[in-house]
Amino acid sequence: MANSFGYGGVATCAGLCAMSGQPVNRGDRVYRPRQGKSRTSNACAVILAAAIEIEARPGR
Repeated sequence: MANSFGYGGVATCAGLCAMSGQPVNRGDRVYRPRQGKSRTSNACAVILAAAIEIEARPGR
């Protein structure tokens, strides 16, 4: 899953973070799945940028 999420941007609607389950609000910094020629099953999923930053901290 981590390799398919590579596009950073801003949430355009509310939802849930696919990684942490936390609420995503419009305007939050998020990562989205890379878009290919065909639509994937996780095309609407987002991961909060803050969730990735927490996981990337040393010692985690």
